[in-house]
Amino acid sequence: MKQIMRKFSLYGVLSLTLLSLSLSACSSPASDPGKTQTETKKENESKGATKLTFSSFQSGDVAKDWEEKQLPKFKQETGIDIEHIFIKHGDTISTLLARNAAGTATDVAMLSADYENALAAKGMLVNLSALIKEKDPTYDLSRFFEKLLDAYKYKGDLYALPSDLDLGLLWYNKDIFDKAGIPYPNENWTWDDYLSAAKKLTSGDGPAKVYGTEFPSYTTFLWQNGADMISTDGKTSTIDSPEAVKAITFVADLVNKHKVAPKPGSDEDKFQNGKAAMTLGSGPWYAHYVLKDVKFNWGIAPLPKGDKKATTAYGSTFAIMSTSKNKDEAWKFMKWFLSDEQQFIRAKQFSWFPPTRSVVQMPEFGDKSVLKLTKEQKDLVMKETTYGRAPVVVEKQNEVKQIMDRELSLVWSGEKKPEDATKAIKTEVQPLLK
Repeated sequence: MKQIMRKFSLYGVLSLTLLSLSLSACSSPASDPGKTQTETKKENESKGATKLTFSSFQSGDVAKDWEEKQLPKFKQETGIDIEHIFIKHGDTISTLLARNAAGTATDVAMLSADYENALAAKGMLVNLSALIKEKDPTYDLSRFFEKLLDAYKYKGDLYALPSDLDLGLLWYNKDIFDKAGIPYPNENWTWDDYLSAAKKLTSGDGPAKVYGTEFPSYTTFLWQNGADMISTDGKTSTIDSPEAVKAITFVADLVNKHKVAPKPGSDEDKFQNGKAAMTLGSGPWYAHYVLKDVKFNWGIAPLPKGDKKATTAYGSTFAIMSTSKNKDEAWKFMKWFLSDEQQFIRAKQFSWFPPTRSVVQMPEFGDKSVLKLTKEQKDLVMKETTYGRAPVVVEKQNEVKQIMDRELSLVWSGEKKPEDATKAIKTEVQPLLK
């Protein structure tokens, strides 16, 4: 889903958000509760602030806010200094591996869900399940949305915590629907309803052509048809199952048979430019990052359903590098940064949907200025988290993804049949899972 690239100034992914401390906990200084904040600050300054390094793939206004406002605030409250280091999303793995080998790995790293297992398998991340049990047993992980933490586990233990919730939705152009006289999408829509509407909404030819839909993320179509790329235990490639082939064929036919979706690969967001009536897969952030200045009326709906309902629900993560010499301070930083107060700041300023019920339940969260969504639209997101899930992520995820992308790109272009591509994928992927 190329729109997610825009959110992170990166390649999108699949990425995942946390419920953390209460407002009072995140704003209080890490010190003797009998001391005032001023006294604590002076004491920290006299001792010399601990210096942490924190890497992320955030740049632009997000990074500026962190560096100029939030990180200085954290230092003022705790005496812990934080240096933010930008690492391009696509370079996360290679850069962190190189830093680890050179002994310069950051203390805390923002990762995508795709990267977390690869690093955990190499022993580069702190086991947070063990850390929380030993140092912070009252930390309440149950405040996260159901199923949200599944994407951040390696061999049953947590090695990262989510920093946002990215939930796949159907976005539609109300003006194009109205002009065609077609009812808006709703929660009862099936694949057939989606395809039927896409055909009716497609018009024109050449550069002026308006497509019924942008090219969608195929992952949710697999899930909705009872299929997946890899088995839940991460040991078997299941991409060649009849259910998976059917789902991939449906997506490919949108481009090659029905001509209602453009071929993937273009940098143009046709929905944003009014050249596609629908787009599937983007999360709540899409309203802020892509649609805030468009000239048409838009709405959101659940993804169309197949044999079952399913949508993506995960986001970016925070993890502590195992080489950190300041693990206690790094954990304190993670809790603060993923606290309710900080979650609300990013929801209001940057439309990151918080995974914490306590933030979502704040009266201020219902305001239209937060996430650029109405209360009804936010309620829809909340409801859809019930059907949310994360992809199975394996140690050699990057290699698996390269194989998948290469073979499926031939399917989307019409150069290869889904059955042949999925067999080729399984042949190459299966040895990587052992």
